[in-house]
Amino acid sequence: MWMSHRVHELALDQQEGAVPERHDRKRASVADNVERQTGQSLDDWIEVIGESGLTAFGTIVDWLKREHGLGKSHARLVAEAHRDHST
Repeated sequence: MWMSHRVHELALDQQEGAVPERHDRKRASVADNVERQTGQSLDDWIEVIGESGLTAFGTIVDWLKREHGLGKSHARLVAEAHRDHST
């Protein structure tokens, strides 16, 4: 059975338990980029979303992209941070 290199790598990482660590590093890196590019921390963005009254994940992502000019990855990370903070 053929598997792409990336799928094979992920399968090995899952066996070794490395996926969460890799995800955490990537999320931290993207969070740093959000703050560097927007001048606002994740906590600032969580507050902005809270003030907007929006609650649905997809709606928040679309709103961040449309109204605040965030790219897809940054908008998703900010929306995830808001969701995690709200639970």
